[in-house]
Amino acid sequence: VIIAAAHQRGNPMLSCVRSTLVEFVDGLVPDYLAGPDIAVCFISLKFQRLHPDYLKRRIQALGARHRVRVLLCRVDLEHPEDQLGMVTLEAFHADISLL
Repeated sequence: VIIAAAHQRGNPMLSCVRSTLVEFVDGLVPDYLAGPDIAVCFISLKFQRLHPDYLKRRIQALGARHRVRVLLCRVDLEHPEDQLGMVTLEAFHADISLL
């Protein structure tokens, strides 16, 4: 089971999850829990472009309480270079794996 934050309901990325159940809960800090110690945060590059400080705040809220921290990035821009560079730097400095 993947536990998803309630605000992720309707995320088009969830349509790719087929062989695993998704359970939505309120009050979850990461966007998804893929296991007891595996936290996943989601960002789309379009959203990052509109809200450049959002990712940093999310990573700070996540903290270091999970053994594995993953940033799942959706590349949804025609020219993603600048935004992807900023997301990559945020992930690198926060010691989060970027997918």
